[in-house]
Amino acid sequence: MSLLLELSGRPLDQAVDRYFSRLADLIAYSAVVSRGGVHAPALAGQWSHGVGTLEELKRCLAPGRGALLVCPHLCGHEIMAATLCPEFPLTYLVRRSPDEAYEAIKQRWYRSLGVEIVYRASQPGGRGSLADAVAVLRSLKSGRILAMTPDLPQRESTGVPARFFGRPLHIPGGAFYFSLRTGAPLAAAFFHHDGTRYDLRMELIPPPPIAGSGPEAISELAQAWVDRFEGFLREHPEMWQFWLDKRWGRWIDAAGAGPCG
Repeated sequence: MSLLLELSGRPLDQAVDRYFSRLADLIAYSAVVSRGGVHAPALAGQWSHGVGTLEELKRCLAPGRGALLVCPHLCGHEIMAATLCPEFPLTYLVRRSPDEAYEAIKQRWYRSLGVEIVYRASQPGGRGSLADAVAVLRSLKSGRILAMTPDLPQRESTGVPARFFGRPLHIPGGAFYFSLRTGAPLAAAFFHHDGTRYDLRMELIPPPPIAGSGPEAISELAQAWVDRFEGFLREHPEMWQFWLDKRWGRWIDAAGAGPCG
């Protein structure tokens, strides 16, 4: 936080304290969800959907092309998205674990959330990539909401270029490609603790003026989402789960300290 947001002193201490409070909520709520599902009575009143959010989602799904709900790894993002079920059919794009025991735990977790899952390819362009893409397209064509989290630094050879806090960044381009390729609306989703509960807000990102789904169009749409992510992070730094992620630590170190644009 100190390097990316240029926080120091009391503001930094307060942001860090709130961050660990959010992580504590995630741990406690996850235990409840694992035992009783996302709609367990113990969680009643802990989550809300901003004014107009549900109506906007219904309008997104009306044309029958599905929708993409694109959110960073916020504290509790999988739980928050699952609170939309069963009213909205939700699919998560997830990574398959090579550890069978851990994979079984993950599958039980997603059953507790009440969501469908499709798997990411283990390697871009590798075996399974086509099957994964087909599964994603099938999910959207069936009118489901596909939830994706593209806030993962990538190598230049595999990611889409963007600017984040004035610095170069490459992120996965799948969400933006699928939106352009299928016409499925792309909604930037964020939420934060408003003092009493976690409140979900979303904003539709219009397609860029560039026609098609080529690299330039994908990059422009990705930048539009990154800009909104950056704005949210400046206001609610405590919500981002990945402050302790090694990949982001390396990116911040590589980008260098100093003023962020």
